[in-house]
Parts: sequence; C-alpha cells; structure tokens
Amino acid sequence: MKNQLKSSILFFCLGIAFLILAFIFPNISIFVGFVGGCFGPAILMLYKYLYWRKRPEEYEEKIKNDTIELYDERKEMIRGKALRVSTLVNWCLLSIFIVTIALLGQFGIIDNEISRYIVMGIAGYWLTSFVIMQIIYKWLSKKY
Repeated sequence: MKNQLKSSILFFCLGIAFLILAFIFPNISIFVGFVGGCFGPAILMLYKYLYWRKRPEEYEEKIKNDTIELYDERKEMIRGKALRVSTLVNWCLLSIFIVTIALLGQFGIIDNEISRYIVMGIAGYWLTSFVIMQIIYKWLSKKY
C-alpha cells in the first residue's frame, strides 16, 4: 500500500517537472501530454492509497485473492495463449503495413527514400521481436 503512495508522489513530481518544461518550451506540445500522463496516474494511485488505507482488512483479502488469481495454472495457460495469438496478429499487421508502405513508395505516393527507411525500421522491429521471442522461449524451456 505504501508503494502506491511512493509511486503517486514520484508521478506527481514528474508531472510538475514536465509542467515546468511545458511552460519553458511552449511550442513543444509533447510536454503537455506528459503532464497529463503523469498527473492522471498520480491522482489515481493517491485515491487508491487513501481508499485502501481506510479498509485494511478488505485490502488484505483483495491481495490474497489477487495472489491466488495470479498463480492459477489455468489462467497462466490462457494468458500464454492470449499472448501468442496477439503476437501473431501483431506480426501479421506489421507485415501488411510493410507491404502497404512499400507499395505507396513504389507508386510515388510517399517519397521512396522515406518509405524505404520506414519499411526497414518496421522490418527490423518485426525481426527483433521474433528473435527475442525465440530466445525467451528457449530460456524458459530450459528453466522449467
């Protein structure tokens, strides 16, 4: 429970830092997004901390149930299969995106040099994710 308070304070401090940067550099709008991205979770974590601090018995029961749910073998298997399916769908979408960008570059809709860099970047990401998945799979197979 105290971790939520610490995390909330950390996110709040980061939000203040990005708010200062947003005022220093008003033309760079990404800092405003980071302000919202830090203050939102900070407020949510602070709310959760204050909520559960008033209900310690319910919090202990919730943590116990969450631990049981986390290590349930059936749910672990389902999570693994869901991750595999989502990874395969992601790879299919990336492959379609690579072909689309390459065709747009070939027909001159996008500058050919830019499309080449985009295709190489996406293909590099696709290949890296595939290699990392294989390495992790082999490492986990040896571990378990």
